[in-house]
Parts: sequence; C-alpha cells; structure tokens
Amino acid sequence: MVQSIQKQDSNYHGNGFISMCVVYAVLAIANWFAPAFVNYFGPRVSMIISGLTYIIFIANFLYPLTWLLYVVSVIVGLGAAVIWTAQGNYFTLCSNDETMSRNSGLFWAL
Repeated sequence: MVQSIQKQDSNYHGNGFISMCVVYAVLAIANWFAPAFVNYFGPRVSMIISGLTYIIFIANFLYPLTWLLYVVSVIVGLGAAVIWTAQGNYFTLCSNDETMSRNSGLFWAL
C-alpha cells in the first residue's frame, strides 16, 4: 500500500507494487504498437504526448483514488512504450555514423 496516503485516507488501498506491475505489463504489450504511433506522429510529438502521461500519473497523487491509480498506471504504461521508442528514433535521426557511438554513450550515461 501507499502508506503515507493510507494514513490520511483509510479508504485508499492503492498498492505501489501492483501499480508498477500494471505499468510494465502494459509497457510490454504496448511496445508492439509504439513504433506505429511514433511513425504516425513523429518522434518529437510522440515524446511530448508520452511525457504528458507521466504528468497525469504524478497528478493522480494530488487527489488519490485507488481505482484511479490503476487507470493512470495503464496510461503511463502506454506512454512509457511510446517515449522509449520515440527517444530511440530521435536519437537515430540526430546521429550519423561518426557520432552514433558518442551519442549512444551519452544517452545511456545520462
């Protein structure tokens, strides 16, 4: 349980472990569809849209509801698949044969 919220609202029964399981299960499935999304919208717009899903997930904790935690976990799972795909695509577009290894190293170091 998210214990700090549970102390303030005894009706809240959201579980962070289940939430992360939902996020990564949706991420695994959405990875099959994310390239089509990025291809249609382009990497920049895709990163903006998927970044908004993370904002929605964080905003959920302003007014915490148990069911909403799991709904936004699905939404952020979709966003995570898109943002990873879009970042890889954008990284490739911004690199050439000479800068690919340097840019890749910087990307993973950060």
